[in-house]
Amino acid sequence: MVQVVEGVDCTCAAFPDSEHLVTGSSDHIVRLWRIARSGQGTSPRLVLSNLMRVHSAGVICVRASRPWSLVVSGSTDGSVAFWDLNRATYIRSIWHGEGEGSAIHLVSMNESTVGSPTYIPLRV
Repeated sequence: MVQVVEGVDCTCAAFPDSEHLVTGSSDHIVRLWRIARSGQGTSPRLVLSNLMRVHSAGVICVRASRPWSLVVSGSTDGSVAFWDLNRATYIRSIWHGEGEGSAIHLVSMNESTVGSPTYIPLRV
């Protein structure tokens, strides 16, 4: 897939399924993209479907899960945000801390667990 998206400084990305892409960027925004396929033999292209804003600093990691219909994003401000993937809406945030060393560099969820997903914000 080759496409130039001007004005977006993408820092991380995740595919929840074959039809969508989630990106995080240094402008504090999590973006949900739809992968548009015009027809046989044509290149797919990205179509911006939603801007999801809650972080107060750059987004440096994202994880997306279609089975949980969930996006998790981490920021240099020490916050982890949870988003409903189906509605592209904010659910809630948790804070790792403040100040130096509080940035969230990795978010993950276990898609094989029964019940609620497991979220583990890690500090690197």
